[in-house]
Amino acid sequence: MSMFGCSGSQQPQPENPGTENPAATQEIKTAVDGKLTWATSADFPPYEYIENEQVVGIDADVMAYVAQKLGLESAAENMDFSSVITAVSSGKTDVAASGITIREDRKESVDFTTPYVTTSQVVIVRFDSPIKSANELDGKTIGVQLNTTGDEYVTENYASSAVERYGKGFEAIEALKQKKIDAVVIDGDTADKFIEADDDLVKLDETLTEEEYAFAVQKGNTALLNAINDALAEMKENGKLDEIIAAHKAATESEEEAEGSSEAASTEEAATTAA
Repeated sequence: MSMFGCSGSQQPQPENPGTENPAATQEIKTAVDGKLTWATSADFPPYEYIENEQVVGIDADVMAYVAQKLGLESAAENMDFSSVITAVSSGKTDVAASGITIREDRKESVDFTTPYVTTSQVVIVRFDSPIKSANELDGKTIGVQLNTTGDEYVTENYASSAVERYGKGFEAIEALKQKKIDAVVIDGDTADKFIEADDDLVKLDETLTEEEYAFAVQKGNTALLNAINDALAEMKENGKLDEIIAAHKAATESEEEAEGSSEAASTEEAATTAA
């Protein structure tokens, strides 16, 4: 599995999405007939990432659930995170689904659904870093993903620090590993995925923010907004949302453990051969 990449993809449909509502589909106009298209940046596990050349993750499964209830096909449009709000506000896609924090400035461009996840921003540093607290970030070089809450927080709170902005979160992580920057500020769940994949990275104990994720639709698209809110309410009530979140967190953890076991086996085999 590769968590990162760039491609548009059609999404697998959920097995039991609840009752379809064809009547609702008649009220909802979509950018592409017969499809629910959604903008995402598939470098943000466990919410969206690439597996077998498809966009998968928590957001992908929720969008597939909504689409099937409406009798539509779920179709992801993968792009840089900085473009997802514009994609939906311009009507290029129907929804923005990319681990998007509800913010007042974004409400000027789009309408948000009810929240589906509560999360936070955290700090990642190298294992051997002298930085042990967020208070020690002043004067350091901090990596963030462009136009994210992490970008906003660092810009507002660390005026004496240099901010390096990247189109994708994993690019900031790579820069940190290469010692081009001193720290990365990013979403907590995504930070956990990066850290589980690399023993040279650690997360500081403190959290910087508390925030909520929601999906975004074009302003005034009340029919689609209500449809997504209804689906979210149903998923919360029947336990499907918790099931999806748990499944993708477990999936990325299992993949990382398998890769670690494979690497260990290869090393052991090489040592045996050399002996």
